[in-house]
Amino acid sequence: WDFLSWLMHLEERATENEEEKVRLNHQRLTKPKSTDYNGESDDYSEEHQVALDPSGDMWEIETNVESPQTMKTMYFTGKKEQLTVHPKAALELPRLEFSLELWVKPEGGQNNPAIIAGVFDNCSHSLSDKGWSVGIQTVDPTGRHEARYFFTVRTDRALKATTVFGHQRYHANAWTHLVVSYNGQRMVLYIDGAKEGESDMQSGALYSSFMGTCRTLILGGDQSDRPHNFRGYLGTVLLHRSSHGLHKLPISISHKGPYFTFKGDFSKVEEQWTTYKDGDRPLLEAIPYLEKELVSPFVPTHCGITVCENVDVILNYNNHWPLRTEKKIHYRVVNICEDDGGHPTVSHDQISLQHRALNNAFKRYNITWELTVHQVFNSSLRQRIILSNCEKSKIGNDHCDTECDHPLTGYDGGDCRYHNRCYPWKRQDGVCNMECNNILNEFDDGDCCDPEVTDVTKTCFDPESIYRAYMSVKELKEILQLSGSDFLNVYFARNSVREELAGAATWPWAKEALSHLGGMVLNPSYFGIVGHTHTMIHELGHILGLYHVFKGVSERDSCDDPCREMVPSLETGDFCADTAPTPKSKVCRDPDPVNDTCGPIQYEGTPFNNYMSYTDDDCTNSFTPNQVARMHCYVDLVYQMWVHNKKPAPVPIAPVVIGQTEESVSIYWLPSVSGTSYEREVGSLCEQCNENGAFLQYAYYATSPRKCDSSGYWTPEEAIGSPDVDQPCEPSLQAWSPELHLYDTNMTVPCPQLHGCSLELYFLHPIVGETLTVWTTYISAGKISSNAISNIEVVTEHGDSFQMGPFHTFCDVPLTIRLNTNKKVKGVKIFTFDEKMEIDAALLTSKENDPMCSGCRPLQYRVLRDPPFLKGPVVQQERKFTDKEVTLGRRYSYRIIVESEEEHSEISPALLHIHGAPYCGDGRVQHIQIISEPSRCYVFDGDGVCEPFEKGTTGKDCGFFTPHGFIDQWAAEAYASHQDNLKCPVTAVTGEPSLSQVLLRLFLEINSGMSQYAWFPCTVSEDGYFDQEEIVWLKVCFSRPAVATSIIVYLASDGLMLGDQSRKTVSIQIGDTQGENHTLGSYELSCHQNPLIVNVTHNLILPFFQTASVLLKFSSPLVAVSAVALRTSSQFSALTMNGCAVGVAFNQQRQICMHRSCSTEKCSPIELKHASVNCTSEKESHLKCSVTCHPGFKLEVVGKKHVHPKKVSCLCAYGTWNQAVTCSPIDCGYPDVSHVYYASFSCPGGTTFGKRCFFTCNSPAKLQGRNWLDCLEDGLWSFPEAYCKLECTLPPLVPNAKLMVPRCQQEGHSVGSICRYKCNPGYYVTGTHNKTARKKFLKIECLEGGYWEKGGCSPVLCPPPPPVFEGMYTCTNGLEFDSQCTLECPDSDERVSTKYGGYKFLLYTIRCSKEGTWTEEFKLCTTLQGSCLPPTNINLVEYNCEEGYDVGKKNSSLTFQGIHLIYFSSNFLRFQPFQGDGWCDTINNRAYCQYDGGDCCPSTLSSRKVSVCLVQFYLHYNTI
Repeated sequence: WDFLSWLMHLEERATENEEEKVRLNHQRLTKPKSTDYNGESDDYSEEHQVALDPSGDMWEIETNVESPQTMKTMYFTGKKEQLTVHPKAALELPRLEFSLELWVKPEGGQNNPAIIAGVFDNCSHSLSDKGWSVGIQTVDPTGRHEARYFFTVRTDRALKATTVFGHQRYHANAWTHLVVSYNGQRMVLYIDGAKEGESDMQSGALYSSFMGTCRTLILGGDQSDRPHNFRGYLGTVLLHRSSHGLHKLPISISHKGPYFTFKGDFSKVEEQWTTYKDGDRPLLEAIPYLEKELVSPFVPTHCGITVCENVDVILNYNNHWPLRTEKKIHYRVVNICEDDGGHPTVSHDQISLQHRALNNAFKRYNITWELTVHQVFNSSLRQRIILSNCEKSKIGNDHCDTECDHPLTGYDGGDCRYHNRCYPWKRQDGVCNMECNNILNEFDDGDCCDPEVTDVTKTCFDPESIYRAYMSVKELKEILQLSGSDFLNVYFARNSVREELAGAATWPWAKEALSHLGGMVLNPSYFGIVGHTHTMIHELGHILGLYHVFKGVSERDSCDDPCREMVPSLETGDFCADTAPTPKSKVCRDPDPVNDTCGPIQYEGTPFNNYMSYTDDDCTNSFTPNQVARMHCYVDLVYQMWVHNKKPAPVPIAPVVIGQTEESVSIYWLPSVSGTSYEREVGSLCEQCNENGAFLQYAYYATSPRKCDSSGYWTPEEAIGSPDVDQPCEPSLQAWSPELHLYDTNMTVPCPQLHGCSLELYFLHPIVGETLTVWTTYISAGKISSNAISNIEVVTEHGDSFQMGPFHTFCDVPLTIRLNTNKKVKGVKIFTFDEKMEIDAALLTSKENDPMCSGCRPLQYRVLRDPPFLKGPVVQQERKFTDKEVTLGRRYSYRIIVESEEEHSEISPALLHIHGAPYCGDGRVQHIQIISEPSRCYVFDGDGVCEPFEKGTTGKDCGFFTPHGFIDQWAAEAYASHQDNLKCPVTAVTGEPSLSQVLLRLFLEINSGMSQYAWFPCTVSEDGYFDQEEIVWLKVCFSRPAVATSIIVYLASDGLMLGDQSRKTVSIQIGDTQGENHTLGSYELSCHQNPLIVNVTHNLILPFFQTASVLLKFSSPLVAVSAVALRTSSQFSALTMNGCAVGVAFNQQRQICMHRSCSTEKCSPIELKHASVNCTSEKESHLKCSVTCHPGFKLEVVGKKHVHPKKVSCLCAYGTWNQAVTCSPIDCGYPDVSHVYYASFSCPGGTTFGKRCFFTCNSPAKLQGRNWLDCLEDGLWSFPEAYCKLECTLPPLVPNAKLMVPRCQQEGHSVGSICRYKCNPGYYVTGTHNKTARKKFLKIECLEGGYWEKGGCSPVLCPPPPPVFEGMYTCTNGLEFDSQCTLECPDSDERVSTKYGGYKFLLYTIRCSKEGTWTEEFKLCTTLQGSCLPPTNINLVEYNCEEGYDVGKKNSSLTFQGIHLIYFSSNFLRFQPFQGDGWCDTINNRAYCQYDGGDCCPSTLSSRKVSVCLVQFYLHYNTI
C-alpha cells in the first residue's frame, strides 16, 4: 500500500480506539495486491500534496502479541520492498573493515540474484557493483539451479568484484545464520557456523572517506532497477565496525552481546529504517525468538531422491543394529478367476511355493512376509489379457509402442505391423475382416467388436469398445480399487511380443506407492515356478528401494553422467558401497572386458550373485549389508502401515551438540525418519500435520486446457500427489508439461499469447492456506531471463480468486509462496509461457494450529543418558534439550527414543561428548578433513584458500595448474566457421577462461549465459537443420609464438546430446611462424577428461618450429570451447635447442649465439635501475646475486615473458650470468569506465606507476570532487575522490494531470528521484487502460541520462457501439471520456425530432463516463425493417443462423472442418487446402493423407522447421 494514503487513512481514524486501529492495519497489510505485477500498489486515492516522511510511528506490527520471548522480523515479498537506514539513526558505515550478521529465512524460488543486504554506490551508475552485498545466486550459468548464498565485495580501487559462494544449495523456508566479514585483506562467508567461502582477491579500504556519503545500506534488494529483490524473512541485522571470526559473534538471536556499530533487529523500526526510493514497505511481524537451523535436514546426495540416500542415515542403518530389528510386512496376491472360481491366474501351489521362497530369502535380514490372497471372481476380467504398460490411449496413435505390440491389440492398432489392403466393400459388411481391423480403417467399422459377428475376445482391438480383448494394469487397478496403504498388492500381467518383462514394481518414492495404483506386477509364468522364484525377490528389492546393481554403468545416459559409478559408492550408481560397478550381464561370473564409447574396461569382483542382478535363480543368493540397510530405511520411511503396528519410526541420526557453558550442554536431534510428528491413527489425517499443527496436502485433482501428448505422458495427472521426479533439472515423463510431442521433438507448439499454458490443481480439503509450494522440475534455458511462471491464480472455496503474479523459480528448489489470505483455498491455476516446463507437484500448507490437526496426539521423545540422569529419563515433545547435570571434562552419551501412547521406536545412535570439548558450529573448529564428504565445519573446495593438498591440480582455489618448468599462454585472437557477435562471439575463447565454468558438466543449450564464457557454433543450425558435411572449425592465434610441448583445449560442452553414446572428436592442426601446418591427429572429446591435453612431439633431426596458431575441426555442432592454451617449456628456447656453432655459446641475456672468450672469468656487475641487488660468492668466479625491484616496479626475466617473480637469483659461471633481468614500472592500464561513471579519461603521461590520469564529466553530469587518479605501486589506480553527478531539471508538465509533490517544482533532482501526478477525472495512466485495475496516479523517475521517465495521462475509452449501428451515429470526440454520441432514427412519431431536408429524425444521445462505460445503450430504430440474403455458399462452409436473417440479428456463426483452411480480412474470405500449406496438421500426418503434403517433416520443408497447427476456427458473421 502507498505510504501517503496509508498515513492519511490512519489520521482520519485517529479518534477511534487503539484496538480497532491495530485490527484495521492488520487487514490492510495482509490484503493481496492488485493484479498489476510490477510490485507497486495502484491505490493512491486521496494522496497528500505534501512530501511526508514514510517512516513514522505508524509502522504497525502484524500480530498484537508481543512479549520478551518474541522478536520482530521483516517479510519481503520479492517485489519492490526495500529498506535503508533512517537518517535519524546517524549510521556511519565502516569502510576499512566490517562484520555483518544476518538471520534469514528465504522462500523457495528467488530472483537471480536476490540481494538480502548490502552497501551500494548511490552516486554513480545504478548498475555499479562497488561496495558489498549478501544474497542468493545460482552458480549455474543458465540460472536454473544450484542457487547458493554468496558474499561479494568490490573496493573502489579493484578492477572487478570478487564473489564467494556457499558449498551447497540454500535451504529454503528455514532460518539460516549468515556471517560475512572483511578485514581489508580477506573476505569470509560463514553459513550456520561453517566457514564456506574465503578469498583474498580484494584488499584495502572499501572506499575513500570522500565517497562515504555515496554509500547506502539497503535491505531486500540493491540500488538498481533490476528485479534483484529478496523474498522471505529477515530477522536481524548486526553490523560490526571491525572484522571478527565467527567465534567472536553471537550465534543466538536473543544474545545481548557487546556494542554493535548498528543493531537492526527491527525493535525500533520507525527510528532505524525507512523505505529506499519509492519502494514499498515489507511486512513487520512478531515471532518467537528462534535459533539457527541447528542440523542439516535429511538431504539426499546429489544423485539421490529421499532421506534413505543420505550417507549419514544409511551408514547408521548399516552400523547401528537396532535400526534393523525384525519387520513383518503384509502383502496381498490379487488372483483373478472365473465367476465360479475356476481357471485362476495362478494356482495355490504357485502361491505357496513363492511365499516360502520369499521368507527363505529375507528372513536372515530381519524381514519376513505375511501372505493374504485376494480372490476376484469375474469371468469378464479373466477372459481379457492384462498388459503391463499398454494404455488404451497408445493404441493407434501413429507410433509403434512396443509395450502394446501384441496380437490381441492388433499389434498396437496397426501401428506396429503392415496390413494387407482393405477394400472398401469389405467395410460394414457384417463380417470381421482382419485386414481392415486397424485404426486406419476404424477397426472394420465396428464389425470386429460385435459379439454377434465374431469372438470379440480374439478380434476386438478398438480401444473405445467395451468388448476389447485387452486391458492395462492401470485399468485393472482402477476397477478393483484395492488400497495400497495397508498391503503390498501383487498383480499379474502379460508382456507384448517385444518385451521380456518378468515383473515391474512401484518405487517407494513414487506418488502411487501407497495408493490403489501402486504395488507390484508379475508375469504369471514367472510366479511360483521352480527356477523363477527369485523374480519376485528381485521386484521386492525394487519395492524396498533397491536399484539394479548395474545402475551406475548400464543405466546412465553417458560416460560423463555425474551419477555414473566408477568405484563402489554410497552416493552414485545403486547407492551401495559394497556392490562393485558392473555392466548389465546375465552370466554367473564377472563379465568379459567391455570396450564401448567409455573406453576399454575390465570389471572385476562384480555382484553377479546378488538378487538385484539379472542372473538366473541358480546364481543369485544374497543382498549386501548396504542393501539391507536401504530396505529397512524404506520400511521406516514409507511402509510402516504395511507392518500393521503403531510403533513410531526411529530417529536415524545421533543428536548433536548445539551449545554449552561451564554448567550445561544443549543437544538437538532430528525428527523420526518418516518425518511424522503425531501418532498414527487408522483413518485420521494426522500424518499430514507438521509439529506446528499445520495441515499439509498435495493436489488430488488436476486438469489443463492444453492438449496432452498422444503418448499419454505429461498429463495433468502427473502433478497429482507428492513429487516423484528422480532427477530434477533433467527432462522427465513423471511431471505435467505443456509439451505436445514426445516422438517428434522438432515440433514445438507455443503457449497461447494472452495467458500462456495453464495447469489447474485442486485440493481435497479447502483450508486457510499459509503457503503454496510448487515443484517446477524442468525449465527451458531460454526462459530464464524472464519469470518461468507468468502468474499463479489462487481459487478460494466459494469460487472467487486472486492473482499472485509472476515468479522466478529454480528446478532443484521448490517454489514457495506466502498466500496472505483468510479465505479457504481449494485450488490454484499456474500459468507459463515455457512450453517445456515440467511441474511435478503442488503442496498447500495451512496456517498453524489448523482444525484438521486439532485432535492429533503428538509424539514424545525420551532422552537417555549414560551416566543416567539423577531424576531418571527425560520425556518431552521438543527436539532440543539442555542438560544441566554435567561436569567439565566428563564424557556423556545421549540417545533418543520416539514414543507414542502404545509403542516406542528403536533407540537412536549415540552422541558421545566430553563436556567442554569443541563441537561443530561453535566457530572454532575450521579445518576438519573428511574423506567421504566435506565437513560441515569447514569446506576447503572453493573457500578461496589454496591449501597444500589442493596444489598440483586445477581447482577453484589454486587456479589453473601449470607444471613446474612450463609456461601456459592463452589465445590472443580467434576465428571460427560459425559465430555471432551477440549470441556466440568467438572472442569468448581468448584469454583465461572462467574457472567455474570449464569444470562443469553441461549439455549444450544455446543461451545468452554461455556466450559470456564459451564459444559454440550457434549459427550452424539456425534453420533447424544441420548438414553432416558442414565443417565446424575454430582457429586461435598466440601473441608469442614458441616451441609447443602441449596444446590444451578447455571444453564447456563435449558435443554429446542427452542419451548419445557416440563420442565426438576434434582434429588438431598447428601452424608455425613459417606458414607450415603440422597435423597432430584426431582426439575424442569428453567433459570427463577436461581439459583435453595433446602433447606435441618434434622430429629431432629437423629444426624446432615455433607454434603460432592452432586449428580445431569438430565432428559435432554441439561443442563449446572455453579456452585454448599453448604450453611451452621455460627451461629452453628454440634457439638453444637448435644449437649454436662450435665455439659459440648461447647468451641468455641477449638471446643470441656469441663467441665465448675462455679468458673471461668475472661477470660484469648487475646494474639495474629501481632495484635492490644483493650479491654473495663462494668463489670469485661464482657470484650469486639476489635481485628485488623497488615498489611500483615489476621484475621481468629476459626471454620469459609473463613471468614476474618477486625475487630472482642470478648466477655467474665462467663470466656469464645465467639470466638477464629488468625492473620496469607497473602498468595500471587505462582506467575502466567503472572507476568514475559518466566520465572521459585522459592520460598524457601514460598509465604506469607514478603517472596521473585526468577525467572530465560527460554532459550533463557535473563534477563533484577532484578530477584525477594516480597509478600506485600495487598496479591499481588510487581511490577516486570524485564522482560525476547526474541531475534532472524540473519535471515536465503532464497534460490532464496535477503534480502531487511540491518539492518536485524545484531544480536539481538526483537520479532515482520520483515525482507523482494524479490524473484528472476521466483520465488514467497511459498504458493501463486494459488492465484489471487502472492507475490514476502516475509516477515518473529521474533516469541516469539526466532526463525524466516518459509518462502521461490518457482519456478513458468507451467500447464502440454494436456494429449494427455503424453509420447511423456521430460522436463529438470519438470514444473518449465525455464524448457524446447521437443516433439518428427516421421516425415522425418520436418524442424528440428535428428536420433535415424535409425529413424528421429522432436523436438518441449517450455519453462516455469517466469509468469508461456509456450512460445508456443505443436502441435499434423501430422503423428499420427487412432481411438480409443468406450468406454465400462457399466450398464446405456450414452456416448456423438460428435467429434468422432479419436486420439486427447477430452472432450467426460459420464453421468449417475437414480439408480447408480459412484466411480472413475485412474485405474477403478465401480458403486453401490443409495439405502442403507449410503447417503440420497432425490429423493429416498419415499415409492416406500424404503425410499432410510433407508439412510434418523438416527434410521436405524449405525452412527445415516444422510449424504445428492445432487451431479450430470459429468466425462470427455479423449482418446489418
